[in-house]
Order: sequence, then C-alpha cells, then structure tokens
Amino acid sequence: MHAHRTTAKAVAAIAAVGLIPFALAFVGTLPAADTATTVVPAASGPGQPVGWIAIDTDSTPGITLTKTTTPVSTTGETLSGDKACTAVLGGANLLGLRGSLGGDFAAGLASYATGSIGVKEKKSGTSCSQVNATETLELKLGAATATALGVPALISTAYLDLELKQSAQILATAYRGDDEVGRFELRSGTSFSPLTPGVPDTAVARCANGADSGPDSGVNDNCRWAVSAGDAISFDTLTLSAVQGAFSLEGGGDGPVSTTAVPLVTPVPSWPSSNNSVLELVDGYEGVLDCGGSAEEPSDGDAPKVVVHRLDNVGGVACSEVGYSLSNGSRSAQFLKPLATQPTAQFVWEVTWKLPYTAASAEIQKLTLDYETPPTVEPTTLGWCPDVRTLPLPEPWSGTGYADTTLLPDQDNYDGKQFACIISRDAKVVDGGAAGTADDFVEAYDLVYVLGDATMRR
Repeated sequence: MHAHRTTAKAVAAIAAVGLIPFALAFVGTLPAADTATTVVPAASGPGQPVGWIAIDTDSTPGITLTKTTTPVSTTGETLSGDKACTAVLGGANLLGLRGSLGGDFAAGLASYATGSIGVKEKKSGTSCSQVNATETLELKLGAATATALGVPALISTAYLDLELKQSAQILATAYRGDDEVGRFELRSGTSFSPLTPGVPDTAVARCANGADSGPDSGVNDNCRWAVSAGDAISFDTLTLSAVQGAFSLEGGGDGPVSTTAVPLVTPVPSWPSSNNSVLELVDGYEGVLDCGGSAEEPSDGDAPKVVVHRLDNVGGVACSEVGYSLSNGSRSAQFLKPLATQPTAQFVWEVTWKLPYTAASAEIQKLTLDYETPPTVEPTTLGWCPDVRTLPLPEPWSGTGYADTTLLPDQDNYDGKQFACIISRDAKVVDGGAAGTADDFVEAYDLVYVLGDATMRR
C-alpha cells in the first residue's frame, strides 16, 4: 500500500500503552494481533505453458511474443542496429538486451549487426556481432510480456541459435529476480577450460562443430542449444558469457540450423520458424491456493512479513485451486492471482511492518492498494470494511468471508470486481534494548480483506 498520511496521531497512544487503538469495535472473532497463525503450506507452482518469445535476426529482424492460451495473439518488438551498431529495440518491451564488458550491464553495450546480436567494445567490425571472452550478454523479460499474457511470466527453456568461433565455451546463468537459479555450459571444439564452478555435469551440452568454426561457414558454425530443458528451473533473466572463444546470438541470421546435425534439442519445441531463437514461457505463479490454504513471505529488513489466507468464495461458489505469487520488498508486498480464474476468491492479508522508532510520533499513513491491472490508475485508498461482522474468521482462518458482494463497490474496472478494505490496524513499540535507543522500533500490524490481486506499500 502506498504511503499517504491521515490526520490521526499516534504519539500519546504509543508512548503511554504501546498500542495504537485502531481496531474496529465490531471486529468480533478476529484473532488478536499477537496470536500465532497456522500457515497451511501451498502446493508447488503450476508452471503452465502460456506462450513463447521468438527472436528473429534473419531478413525481418524482430522479437515476437505468441500467446498460446485462448485467445491466441501475438505482440511484436522491433530489432535493429544504429550507426554505432548498438542494438535498438522498439515497440512493446517484451525482451530487454544489455551487455557487459566485465563490469555493470548497460543497454548501450548490446549490439546488433549482420544478423547477429553481441556485445560491443568497439563501434565497428566483429565487435558488433560477437560476444568475446570476459563479455556477457543479458536477456531479460520486459514488462510488456506479462501484460500481454495477463499473467506473470517466466522462461522455462531457452532454445538458442548460437554462432560459435574457435573452441567456444559458453556459460549461461539463469536468474529469477535477483536470485541465481541455475548454471549451464555449452562446449564446442576440442580444447576447453575446466568446468565453470557451479555447473553440474547434467547441465553441460556439447556441440559437434570443429575446433575453429568461423563466421564464414554459414549454418555449419551454428549450434542449437537448449538451455534448462527438462528441469524444474524457471527464470526471467538469462546471461550468456564467453568463458573462452566467442559466440553470437542469432535467430536464423545464417539460415535454419539442422537439429539432426546438432542433436541438442530434445524434444523439438513448437516455434513458428525453425530459424528463430525461442524462449518458451510458463506462468510465473509460485504455488496454488485452495480455500482454507495460506501462504507466507517472511520479513527481511524493512520488507514486511506477509501471510495471505484464502477464505471461501463469495456466495458459496465451489472452490478450486488458483495459482498465486506472493512477494515482498522494501516497505512493499504483492499478491497476484489470475483474474479470470475463481474471480470470487476472497483473501485476508496479514501484514506485519517493521517501522523506525520515529514512527511512534508520526502521523499514521493511510493504506492504498494498486490492483496491478492496465491501464495504470491512481492507487485506491482503503476504508474500513463494510459490516465487518459478516467476516467471521476464527482460527485457523477458515471463515466464509462475505456472502455476497452487494456491499462491495468495484474499485477497479478490469475483468470482474476488485475490492479491498481494512479489517483492523494495530501497532506497538518493540523494545530493542535501552528505552528510546535506535534499537527500538514500531511493529505495525494490518489485516486487509482483498477480492482480487494487488500490491501494497507503506
């Protein structure tokens, strides 16, 4: 929920009794803020296929997202190179390209020329089309991908058309957010350095190219590499580094790559053109929640602890599992579910914030919520829940929620009704040592009802 202020003051309440009296008088059977909560483990993530991104570097270069779920649709992003051979992307932000010369990544270091994507240390020559030793190319899913698909998206497998030079040794590192989730290596030729630390033997692929394949060999110096095929790893960012030799990322720039001559693709993915490099996409939900289920994201620094409990559906509609993603960050928390699945699903968020001790004498912030649906609109300021007595939530949070939604106005005009409100708010000063020292802090505890999905910040 975004930071706003109300006129309510917390000075006297916190200083005198250590508790801000925000809870509604008619909350009823809601558990106390310090009551232990049983969290029902959520099932593992669905990871259902939702589409693919095709990188084309042939006669009509570009990046295309194909949505395979109903209705099938495509979205395009243009790819070209400017006079300094910098890769230029236009249109939808489906896939970002950045390069590194051994330091920080920068979009201006990703290059494109003569049907090849590389990292440039110069503004001309082979620098414009290759990734050489100590250089790294980054591919990162853009925001438009999730928007076009209607769900958070991750890459399950990257089928890459790579042009190789010399005895190439390429390290692919997969990330989900800031976390590294997998390492993979491709080897071509006859002379190699030792296996890169962190790469398991099962993640090493070999290409049938000769020891010194060059850019004048057409498709003979190309290799189709299936990165992260057949495993449970999914990611939103992939970096490609030249441990030795050099390579270029292509999508048919030299023509089709034979999967029989280079048997690295098993099984062969379903892409529109055998020439493209293809990123197969799955939904990025991390688990599933059924009625009575709960999920938790622990606190980390100023990122709050968040527990989401699923209630019964509105009006007694039969429950089925829904995919979800739950995350937190600096003074923020996000919960996502597919809007079109179980649209009457109800949730209660328990959010425990760790605030500076100075918050004891500050104005209490209003809670606002962003439903994360296009187009971007102003966050919704939350009020108290209407007739909160209709929300019997006995431990362990198996309550029915609202029996109907006639009391709940639609707060976001996108794919059904979206609504959220405040059930209760409490806060207390936590003694971190000597009174009044920097070790003391304010622990704020919010209970929020949500119909739909949302991001909150404080």
